[in-house]
Formats: sequence, structure tokens, C-alpha cells
Amino acid sequence: MKAISLLLVALIIILAMPTNAVGIGTTATVVVEDANAPPTINNVVTDINWEENGNSIGDTLFINISVEASDNNSVYDINDVFVILYKQNLSTGELIWKNETNLTSFTDINRSTRIYEGTLVYGGYLPGSYVLEVQVSDNFGAFDSEQFSILKETSVLTETSVSSSSGGGGGSSGEDGNNIKNSMLTRVYLMESEPALYLFEDVTVDSIRVIPKGTYGLIPGMVEVLHGPSSQIGDSKLPDGKINLFLNIYMRYDRWAEGRLSDIMINFHVPYQWFAENDIDPAKLTMYSFHEGEWHPLETTLNGQDGEYYLFSSLTPGFSSFAIIGQTEQVTSATPVISDDGIFNITASPEPQTAENQKSPGFSFGLVVIGIGVALSRIKK
Repeated sequence: MKAISLLLVALIIILAMPTNAVGIGTTATVVVEDANAPPTINNVVTDINWEENGNSIGDTLFINISVEASDNNSVYDINDVFVILYKQNLSTGELIWKNETNLTSFTDINRSTRIYEGTLVYGGYLPGSYVLEVQVSDNFGAFDSEQFSILKETSVLTETSVSSSSGGGGGSSGEDGNNIKNSMLTRVYLMESEPALYLFEDVTVDSIRVIPKGTYGLIPGMVEVLHGPSSQIGDSKLPDGKINLFLNIYMRYDRWAEGRLSDIMINFHVPYQWFAENDIDPAKLTMYSFHEGEWHPLETTLNGQDGEYYLFSSLTPGFSSFAIIGQTEQVTSATPVISDDGIFNITASPEPQTAENQKSPGFSFGLVVIGIGVALSRIKK
């Protein structure tokens, strides 16, 4: 009887337990929410076109871009595909913003993959290395990004160095070290009859285009920015006008280029501010070359503007010491010609040209510049 009573008490206790308690006839449910995964950049394809001549200073660059992106949840979670163009400072590695665009046109491949397409436009092109950054984000703020090098020297710049001199010693050109403000050296592979482009940063000269008469291999080019006239020119009388800058430019060593290179063009820039401070018309700027004890004016063309700079180009028959000078009155310019034996010959020509009355010589040539190629290499952030 006592046992039956205990059994009844136990049964009453079990029946009185809450339904959510762990015991007979109860279950436990655990709900796990899915974590949001960021979108993924699968592939990027670029196609580069030019408005006019291609690779010309001041030209307009069109970059057609195709980005394949996926999202494990759904392509409908992808919110933005953003593309940014930077110009890279070769001496510091700094990326300088140039333009950006949002790709809004797309095609669905499947539930999780979509291809976005669009064109990024950049005017005022200057030779150099450029970086393209692609960013893909979703509706929850998660994102993926990658950087790609484009318009980068392909095989020609295996060595680049930048230096700043604080005095003492001597430069590679034989220049007094106390007179060298800063310099830059690049190496380019020169192949017979193939146009080549030397690229520079932070030395006023942006690039130098040459056409080799033979195949010479990897040849260094140097630009030295000077505090004053070259120590190698003696007491020669300077041309009339306002001095902007003195430079030494040479390939390999002094006078090596004579007889070996043709169609040499120096592309450089001068700040707006300098013209304003000195009340000089940019169209009156001339580059001079020092040769055989005299300064010779070179045919100098004003090509346009980029940011805070005016862009110029000068044809030269060879390399030596140079001066950039602004004229307050009309002066006689010159057309430099190099003879078969590589000696300077100077013939008179009208005052400095502008892009409005003459296309910049050499910028319309249709040959491939081996100093610049379109290379696409992934640099994963």
C-alpha cells in the first residue's frame, strides 16, 4: 500500500512539470543564423584605348573594364562595383588618385555570379605606371578589393633609382656633386628601329622618347636636376630670358647617343605658378642644349595642361647640359638635325610652337613604344 502511494506521488510530480522542461516528452530546439560572407572578385579584364594618338602626353585614356564577381548568398546581395585609377609615384610608391567610376551595367551568369562592365575615362595622360583598384561590396557592408598594375613598363625598366644630393663628390655624368639637386636613372632595352620610352618621376622631365639605329641592349638613361649651370660648361654666356631650370641628360655616358639614336624627344613640365610669378607666356618657353661651347635653342612645343603644370616637348639631336628658359620677347628657335656622323647641325626656325598650330612632333607615330606595354598583374590587398 505504501509503495502504491509513492508511485502515485511520483506520477503527480511528473505530470505537473512545465512542458519546456527537460524530461519525458520534451524537445530542445537550437536556431543558428547564417553568417554573411563577403562577395568575391573572380576575374578582371581591361581593354585600354586612346582618344587620339595613343601614349601621348595630354591624351584621353579609355579603360574598358569587365569584373566577374560572385556572392554565395545571391547576386542580389551585391551592392556596388567601384573602380579607381591611380598614378604611382615610382620613387615613393605613393598612389595618386586620378579618377573613379561605378560599374552599373551587369549580366547574370547564374544565381551567385554576375559580370559587371563599364568604362573609366581619364584625360590629361602622362607617361608612367598606373594602378587600377576594384572594390565589390554587398548590402551588408562586406567587401572584396584588388589592385592591378596597368600601363606599366614591360621589359625595359629592370632598374630604377632616385637620389638626392646634399653636396660633395660628383655625379655619374662628372657633374660637381654640390650642384646636383636630385637625379633619376632608368634602364631601357634598345632594339633597332623600335621606339623606346624612358620614364622619369620628380625630375621635371617626364619621359624621353628615342629611336635606336641599332640594337644596344639595356641602356641606362640619367636626368640630373641642377642648382645652377652645369660645372662642365665653364663660363659660357647664358641665353637671354628667365631661367627656370638647368639639367644634365645623357644615355650611358657623355656623348654615347651621338650617331646611335634618332628622333629624340624630351617631354617635361613646368608649374603654372612659375609663369604667373614671372609674368611669362607659356608659349614663350624654350629648352636650350649646350654643345661645342654654345647654347642652342631647341624646337619646343607647348602640348597642354595637367593639373598645376604646363606640358612641353623638345626635339634634340643628342644629350648634354640643358636649360629651360622663359622669354619675354620673341627669340629665334631652332630645328635640331643630327648628321650621319652624329654631329649637331642647327637650322633656324620660327618661335616656339604650341599644340594649336603644330601637332607635337613624334607623338602621332603609329609604332609600338616598347618602353610602355599594357600589363595586367594581380596585387592582392
